[in-house]
Amino acid sequence: MATWDLREAVNASSADFADDVSEPERVGLDMLPCNNVKPPRVARSPVAIECKYNKTVEMFSSDGKLNPSAIIIGEVIGVHIDDSVIVNGHVDLTLMKPIARLGYMDYSVVDKIFSMQRPGKPHEDEAPEQSNDPTAVR
Repeated sequence: MATWDLREAVNASSADFADDVSEPERVGLDMLPCNNVKPPRVARSPVAIECKYNKTVEMFSSDGKLNPSAIIIGEVIGVHIDDSVIVNGHVDLTLMKPIARLGYMDYSVVDKIFSMQRPGKPHEDEAPEQSNDPTAVR
């Protein structure tokens, strides 16, 4: 998982390296073996998933041209979670501070979490309940 602590290495690994260059070695990341798949995982990441390839979904623009990007879909067959991010039996995302690429040169970091109860099936004459409580952040 890409985290705040790994942000510089995540960014550095996005360079256009030649096929014969080890990205982790080049950006200074130590790797650990996985249990179910051949590729290793990033040692400093608090969470890693092992996936089995399922398929590649090609993307096309509105004019029908093939986009150079694609979506890779896999099945999760293994999970590694560092004990340091488990609190009361649950993974605490605020301890991991995962990051996400937004576009351009922008990223976001998850450092606040809020919960909302999911509604049951509403009756046809009832609207679902909505929470407008901005203090519900934990």
